[in-house]
Amino acid sequence: RYATGIELMRQGQQLSAAGEFEKAIALDSVFASAWVGLSTSLGNAGIRLADRTRAVTRAYDLRQKLVPVERLRVESRYHS
Repeated sequence: RYATGIELMRQGQQLSAAGEFEKAIALDSVFASAWVGLSTSLGNAGIRLADRTRAVTRAYDLRQKLVPVERLRVESRYHS
């Protein structure tokens, strides 16, 4: 679901991507990268600010489980 979300995001299908990230999160609620993907796709679509904020905050809370480069990406997204 995560990989499909990434591909849909690259194709400009932000809402479909968000749906895939939500499915990935339903399968693994501590999958920080899926939370970031959800936040990014919602941001790219320009909708659901509250959901976007909740998603990036959740990813930030889970960042310690990520490799350093992904952790920095999450921290950057959170602080922007």
